[in-house]
Amino acid sequence: MELTSIRNRSFARARAAATTHFFIGLTLLAGVSITAWHLHRLVPALPLPTMTLFLGVAVGSACALSPALRHLRPAAEVPLAVGMVLLGAQCDVVAVHTVGFVGIALLLLHWWIAGRILRYALERAGESKRTASLVAVGSSGAGISAVLAAESSDPESPPRARLLAVASTLVTGALGFVLLPLVASSLGSSATTVARLSGIAMPTTAEAVLIGAAHSPEALRGTGAFRFVVNLLQWIPVLGHARRFAPREERGAARSVVRTAAAVARRVPGFVWGLALLAAVGTLGGFADHERRVLANVTNWAFLGALAGVGFAIRPLEIAALGWRPIVAAVIGWLAAATILLGAVIASSRA
Repeated sequence: MELTSIRNRSFARARAAATTHFFIGLTLLAGVSITAWHLHRLVPALPLPTMTLFLGVAVGSACALSPALRHLRPAAEVPLAVGMVLLGAQCDVVAVHTVGFVGIALLLLHWWIAGRILRYALERAGESKRTASLVAVGSSGAGISAVLAAESSDPESPPRARLLAVASTLVTGALGFVLLPLVASSLGSSATTVARLSGIAMPTTAEAVLIGAAHSPEALRGTGAFRFVVNLLQWIPVLGHARRFAPREERGAARSVVRTAAAVARRVPGFVWGLALLAAVGTLGGFADHERRVLANVTNWAFLGALAGVGFAIRPLEIAALGWRPIVAAVIGWLAAATILLGAVIASSRA
């Protein structure tokens, strides 16, 4: 009886500690976002999202040096989920048209090209075919949730593969977040071009949406629609990885497909369904213009918080421990695939 009581008290303390860490993490993300906003007001030339990202990296690196804060991992998925659900309110007929059949074709073509380029680049850098494939799943644009689903479908995936895949996705996402707005601005890109480029090429959702938001409301809505499609179709690159590296006795078997589909379904973020619901309401005209503007402001703040969390997760020292060759290979592969996509997007807009 007393042993049960002790266990219950231990469980209660552990749950209270987890709750405390959860709220400390969210407070930290809010603090980073608000600080970046104030710095942006003082120095308007510095883009707010970029400042938020780098400030998150700085704070995360500082916490990693403190024994008391080393294990703190802010729940960036919370503001991301809020932002993605509210983003559905921005969807309308124009956003649906921005994606269209052409957009879906560009997405699938990019995944195929980027996957081949990234796998080749990582293998040339000395990584195994299995590791190179997992890195390609994330950095090609499907994102971290796809990496986790692909890893769970492959029981022989080494721990290093997951760490490298997540790190490569974060690094290429940060790089794209800096470069794509500059490219779009120099080319005078339209909202459709920006939405297609950021929505497809970016491997991380928060940065992709903020790129669209910085361009125009139309680009924001289009980018949000693309990220919704990415989340729905991420089973395609995940299934490709699983079919390449499933256990020998299961290759080509229906059981492998069912197992992979189940793994992907478990990894699809819950906010996808909330986004779909609000997107349907928004497309049917359920939100007035002033309501969209208010929700857009809340959405931007939510994504700033998520972006701060992405920066917090980028630990330069941990990434450096992986070695520079695979990270550089992933960056080069991503840049090559993004350049090809840019050409395809421009060509499709002129057609």
